[in-house]
Amino acid sequence: MSNEELVQLIKQGTDPAGNMEQLNIQNKGMIFTVVKKYHYACQADYNSRERYSA
Repeated sequence: MSNEELVQLIKQGTDPAGNMEQLNIQNKGMIFTVVKKYHYACQADYNSRERYSA
């Protein structure tokens, strides 16, 4: 099933948990790539905020 079809089912309320899980499984590689790319930027932002609040 395509991502678009899964999103439609989720919006319609058809087994949202199961369909969201399937969507996550289908896109795991892309999600990991994006998270990996921006992880360090988020960590740096968190660390700078932590320094100012201390």
